[in-house]
Amino acid sequence: MSLLTKLTSHSDSEIDLILEEFEWQLQKDLRDDDLKGSISMAIVKEDNLIRSKAFGFHDFKKVSGNN
Repeated sequence: MSLLTKLTSHSDSEIDLILEEFEWQLQKDLRDDDLKGSISMAIVKEDNLIRSKAFGFHDFKKVSGNN
């Protein structure tokens, strides 16, 4: 089942749990894939932003040791 299908067919409390799982998966992917940088997400439902968040590092020079 896609994330969109999950968001449109569940209650608000269920949506919160789905989004928490999605955020956890993004964080896991960031770690597992050893990505340098960040991932951002924005979830919109019926023209309303219901969740936005960024994961990772905002200062690539600091993370990579490059000056």
